[in-house]
Amino acid sequence: MTGTAHPPLSAEDEERLTRGVEVSLQTQRRLLTDLMQSDALAHGDLARAVQQLTETATRLLRCRRASVWRICGERGVDARLECIDLYDTSTGQHQSGAMLFEANSPRYFQAIVEERAVVVHDACSDPRTEALTEDYLGPLDITAMLDAPVFVRGKMVAVVCHEHVATPRRWLFWEELLAGTCSDFVAQVLEAHGWLQADRALREERDMLERKVGERTHALAASEASMRTLLAVTPVALILQRLADQRVLFVNPRAMQLFGLTGDHVGSFDAVHAWADEARQAEFLASVHEGHVEGMDAELRTIAGAKFWARISSQRIQFDGHECYLSSVDDITLVKQEEARLREQATRDPLTAISNRRDLLEHGASELERARRYSRHFSAALLDLDRFKLVNDEHGHAAGDSVLVQTVRLAQSLLRASDLIGRWGGEEFVVLLPETDLQKAVAVLDRIRCALADTKLTLPDGTALRVTVSIGVAEWTGIEALESVVERADDACYEAKRLGRNRTALAPPR
Repeated sequence: MTGTAHPPLSAEDEERLTRGVEVSLQTQRRLLTDLMQSDALAHGDLARAVQQLTETATRLLRCRRASVWRICGERGVDARLECIDLYDTSTGQHQSGAMLFEANSPRYFQAIVEERAVVVHDACSDPRTEALTEDYLGPLDITAMLDAPVFVRGKMVAVVCHEHVATPRRWLFWEELLAGTCSDFVAQVLEAHGWLQADRALREERDMLERKVGERTHALAASEASMRTLLAVTPVALILQRLADQRVLFVNPRAMQLFGLTGDHVGSFDAVHAWADEARQAEFLASVHEGHVEGMDAELRTIAGAKFWARISSQRIQFDGHECYLSSVDDITLVKQEEARLREQATRDPLTAISNRRDLLEHGASELERARRYSRHFSAALLDLDRFKLVNDEHGHAAGDSVLVQTVRLAQSLLRASDLIGRWGGEEFVVLLPETDLQKAVAVLDRIRCALADTKLTLPDGTALRVTVSIGVAEWTGIEALESVVERADDACYEAKRLGRNRTALAPPR
């Protein structure tokens, strides 16, 4: 999604575009119109309506099998998919009753929950579906899958599945949109005919469905008049660009909303400024030139400069004799924020907010590798608060927690930017000192020890308290693992306590 902005298409270009869209969508529109005006819907026959959907879906997507699966149970407990109807063009027969369990294929269940459409070009090797190979894909010779989740009133209740058999298949971007239309139809059927609420108010719901079908039919007919309208009817943010010069041809309303555009901005929208990372932008464009992009995560910017995270998919298409590419953009900022929160929980000590033992080991391993590669010094220190148990016993655990937090803040204020302090356990802390020999490390740690001994810490009840710390320092030998360096520092710390506490001891060289 790169390039410079250009004025909207001319009237002549719009007319050529209209003729191209009319040819490409005529068959699909006829099939969808017939489906939405079926007798089954008119008479409230839910089972037959679903059967007509699966039959039509095989023709729309040119696949052998199409099916609708109901989602049952609770995620992570007993979630499963139950086949409501499956149509196979090779037999002309409908089937139902098959079951797929989350416990047997968790990656697939995760995909249908998180992805707008589960696009699988090679079903047996794709990590989302390979668990289905032995019991489902292999026996039926299924080679590719295109699945779209069905949402009713904001809740995912079903999946529409399209399965290609025997030969290889790469799904096109337009086919993803058609799969989404099929899932929308199922959602309308389920909502209107009370799959979730039995048959209550059937007549009123059917009238509502007919109105929705009329609106959808009108929108589809309008989409044949121009590509701009076609892109406008989808809830996905879409941007159409010419490959040769990245000229922006269309920006649909959802994309305008996502990037903060108004009608005045569209003609001057320069998509090159939408990328926050130029290297990521170049990587994206290189992939587009190779054919397509599937789910690239990148940080983008609105026209006002506000950054957000997006997942971008792009497909090359032919338009008016030119190579173009159509990009879909999903806002995943909340997903990234949740990932960051979980990552923070996994690497931070919840009391002091500094690195936990796991993060220290990972960070230290990287620093040791760098020291080994460039023949640098590296030291580590272990700090153990003196007589900390007495603080908890005499003042309570809240006071002990406060002492730990204040000790960490004081130490951080005296450490260098390159140093890292983390909680090793209890009242023990480890400091990693890259690019530092033993003598310099002792100087850094002695500043911390002396400053703590001279500082009155204030407890939650207002009491002033002085605490001291014993410290052991060890220099890396050049061959040992981080755990070995910390162990020698621990031994030195023990010696410091034996000699009277509130002192810094050096681990002897090996």
